[in-house]
Amino acid sequence: MNPKHFPSPEKYMPERFLDKSEAAKYVFMPFGTGPRTCPGGRFAMMQLKVGITQLIRNFEVTLNEKTRQPIKYDPFHFLLYPKGGVWINCKKIDL
Repeated sequence: MNPKHFPSPEKYMPERFLDKSEAAKYVFMPFGTGPRTCPGGRFAMMQLKVGITQLIRNFEVTLNEKTRQPIKYDPFHFLLYPKGGVWINCKKIDL
């Protein structure tokens, strides 16, 4: 909201974030960094770990025959993504 860094701070102008210069690098940090970072990121990571733990604890997880072997990555995907995806089988473990 500082007019020194953002002219017309009350006006909606998403193009103001197109400037990738070193001077503007640390001006806008919506979730913060360091010890005062957004607690939602840590909470989400904890929930993810609990979910994976419960999945591994209660199910036998194996690769399905649809998964291509050896895995080749899709060069046109934004993130590292295997061609054809990863298919898994989950079998409930009876305790």
